[in-house]
Amino acid sequence: MKKVIVLSGIGVMALILLSFAGKNVCENSKRHHKAKTAMIELQQPFLQSINTVEEIKITSYDDIVFIETEEKIDLGFDTKTYLPKGFNAYKGMDLELNQIDFVEVEEEIDLGFDTAEYLPADFNAYKGMDDDKFL
Repeated sequence: MKKVIVLSGIGVMALILLSFAGKNVCENSKRHHKAKTAMIELQQPFLQSINTVEEIKITSYDDIVFIETEEKIDLGFDTKTYLPKGFNAYKGMDLELNQIDFVEVEEEIDLGFDTAEYLPADFNAYKGMDDDKFL
C-alpha cells in the first residue's frame, strides 16, 4: 500500500511540474503587453502637446482670458413678483480688503505654575521692543 501511495504522489508531482513547463509565455502577459502598447499610443498626442505648451509662456495673469458662460434658468414663474421693487441681489458684493476687520484672538497659555516666581523682580519681556530695529 505504501508503494502505491508513493507512486501516485510522484505521479501527481510529475504532472504539476509538467504543467508549468508546457508554456514559455503566460497568456496574461501577452494581453498586458498589448494593453501597454495601446496605452502608449494613446498618450503620444498628449506628450506632443506638452512639448508645444512649454513654448507658450504666460508673462502676466492679466493675459489669461476667463470666459464666463451665463446659463438661463427657467423656474417656471416670474421672480419679480415676489421681490421688492429695486431689489439688487449683487448690492454690497464689492469687496475691499481695507473694509475687513482683522481680529487676532490670543489664547492664554496656562503652564500650571506661576512664572513670576522664576523671573527677576523687575523683569519686562517687552523692554526694548519699541526700538525702530524691531519694526
